[in-house]
Amino acid sequence: MLYIAIETRRFEIERFCQRSLFFWGFIAAAFVGHAALGKEGLWEATVMMGCFGLVASLAWSLQKKPRRQILAGSMGAESRAAGATPLGYQAFS
Repeated sequence: MLYIAIETRRFEIERFCQRSLFFWGFIAAAFVGHAALGKEGLWEATVMMGCFGLVASLAWSLQKKPRRQILAGSMGAESRAAGATPLGYQAFS
């Protein structure tokens, strides 16, 4: 059972990193597009690109918020009440 919990945590961390890279790519593309369109003088497209970057940044910050607990290794109140290491093995260090 402990092995499954450790593997699930590792899986969640890997997926978190993949999602972060995905959003960073969108944000970087929006920044480059915003700069390139600004030099061309296409202000309507520049504003749209800036709004897209803002939405991508907001989506990234909202998707990472619940994952902070997983990455920090926090446990629920029930687990803390029972003891952090009931099996004598620190799983979430």
